[in-house]
Amino acid sequence: MIKRSIKKSIEQQIEELIKELHLEFELSLKGVKYIIWNEVEGNKEFQYLIGIFVKKAPNLKRANEIVQIVSKAWNTLPHKSLGGLSPVEVLQSKKK
Repeated sequence: MIKRSIKKSIEQQIEELIKELHLEFELSLKGVKYIIWNEVEGNKEFQYLIGIFVKKAPNLKRANEIVQIVSKAWNTLPHKSLGGLSPVEVLQSKKK
């Protein structure tokens, strides 16, 4: 199980990115969580999220940092297709 504090930290990072990149009118934390929860094709939705954030990145270094943050959110937040678990939780359960 992923600690609540880790999820909150990642959610806060996403909210900060939205503000930093002035995406408030395009996207919200709730919207990001909705996309992740309802993903069907996985890679398609993941690339969509990456694209929204990276298109506003001021430089390549920041774009790479943004990809890391969005990847953490994708892997840590729950997906309906995984029975309400995150990819990290699925991997943890298989190790047991």
